[in-house]
Amino acid sequence: MVLEINGRRAIILTPDGDFREVPLYRPDWEVGQTIEVPVPEPIALSNRRGQPTPRRAAQIFAPKRSFRWLAAVAAVAVILAAFLMFEPWAAVKPKLAYAAVAVDIHNDSFRLYVDADQHVVSAWAASEDGMRFLKNLDYQDQPLDMVVESLVREAVTRGKLQPHKTDQVVLMSASVIDETETDEQQTEITRLKKGLEEASVKGKAKLQARDVDAPLAVLTITVPILQKRASELELTVNEYLILLKARDMGVDLTVKDMVGKRFVARLRKQGLSLEQVLAGIQAEEDLTALSGALHKQLLYEQQQQKTVIEVPPVPPGAWADNGEQTVEDKVDHWLKKLHPPGLLKRYKKE
Repeated sequence: MVLEINGRRAIILTPDGDFREVPLYRPDWEVGQTIEVPVPEPIALSNRRGQPTPRRAAQIFAPKRSFRWLAAVAAVAVILAAFLMFEPWAAVKPKLAYAAVAVDIHNDSFRLYVDADQHVVSAWAASEDGMRFLKNLDYQDQPLDMVVESLVREAVTRGKLQPHKTDQVVLMSASVIDETETDEQQTEITRLKKGLEEASVKGKAKLQARDVDAPLAVLTITVPILQKRASELELTVNEYLILLKARDMGVDLTVKDMVGKRFVARLRKQGLSLEQVLAGIQAEEDLTALSGALHKQLLYEQQQQKTVIEVPPVPPGAWADNGEQTVEDKVDHWLKKLHPPGLLKRYKKE
C-alpha cells in the first residue's frame, strides 16, 4: 500500500509489514492505494566461454523479442477489451484506503487502513509481536468492527488484558488520509464515526464476556498532522491526544509518563480519572489548535529528558575542579582517623 509519494519515489507498506522506498512506476498512484510492485530478477553473467551473457543475448535476439513483446501487448489488449465490454473490471479495481484507524490495546499499537465501506484493506503494528499476530489474522477486506473484535479477543487470550487488573485501556481514533473537505467527505466521516462506534460496542462486549475491566473509548476523528506530531514524540496518536488534553486541564503529565500506559495511575494520583480526560477529548472542538499551542513545549521537555551530561571520571588521588576531594581521598582520610597511628601506612606515589 502506498503511504507517501515524494517526487519520483514512493514509500510503500508490504503485506509483511516492511517499509520500502521504490520508484514511482506509475504517475497515477495515490496515497492509500494498494498496488503491485514489480521485482526485477537478478541478471547473472555466464561462466562459460563462448556463451553470450543475458544482456548480449538480448541484443542478438532483439527483433524476435520485440515481436514477442508486441504480440503479448496485443493479446493483453484483446483481453482488456473483453473485460471492458462486460464491465467486470470494478470487481478487481484496487481499493483505496480512506482513513487510518489507530487502535491501542494496552501496550500494543495497531493501525488499520479502511476504505469508504469500512473494510480493512491493510494493517500495521508497532511491535514485532503485533506484526506476527496480524500475519495470522484474516483481516483483508473484513469489516472494521470484526477486526477490532478479533484484536481485543486475541489480547485477552494472550494475557495483554487481564481480569481484575488496573491501568488497562483500549483506545481508538481515526484520521482521514485525504484532507480535502468536500460534501462527500463529510458523509464518509459520518459513516466512519458510525463504524468506530460499532467496533467499540463489539469490543466492549468481548471485554465484558471475559470479565476484563478496561475502558474502551473512541476518542475522535483527527487529521494526519496530529499523527505526524505524535510520531515526533515517539507516541501513538491516542497517547498524544490524552497528553494534550491532560496538560490543557492542568495535569502535570509528561511524555515519559505515557510510556507503558503509566498515565492512568498518574492521572488518578492527581485527582483526575481517565474517563474525564477522554470526555474532554471528545468535547474538544479544535484539537489541531490545541496541539499547535502545546507541541513545541512538549518537544522541548522531551529533549531535556533525553539530555545526559557526561562527567569524565577523576583519577584516584586527584582533586576535582571545584576543589573538593574525590571518593578515594575521603576514604583514605577516614581510615586514618579510625585506625590508631602507625597501623595504617600510606605509600607515596613516585
